[in-house]
Amino acid sequence: MTSITFILHVAAMLLASLTLAHYLGKAGTERRPLFPFRPFNCRPCLTFWLALLLWAWPAYLAALACAASGGATFPTALWGLVGLGVAASLALFFYEKSKYRIHE
Repeated sequence: MTSITFILHVAAMLLASLTLAHYLGKAGTERRPLFPFRPFNCRPCLTFWLALLLWAWPAYLAALACAASGGATFPTALWGLVGLGVAASLALFFYEKSKYRIHE
């Protein structure tokens, strides 16, 4: 039962960080770019990096909780959660990229 609650908590934290990254990426590039240089002035790129950064702290805390409960070792849990975050961030990047085109 504890593994089900752990999975639900991780899914909720991941969904919250992806949603926040989506809206911050929209706000950061809507009128004028938040950062004036190339990797961060397009919406999909900014959304990807924000999703990765916003997922880093919850992944660390979840890995600590997993290691404390005896589920897995800390490095194994951390790398698994980081991999999950990278995969979800890439999915969000490709979703944003399919929706919005940059014409230069």
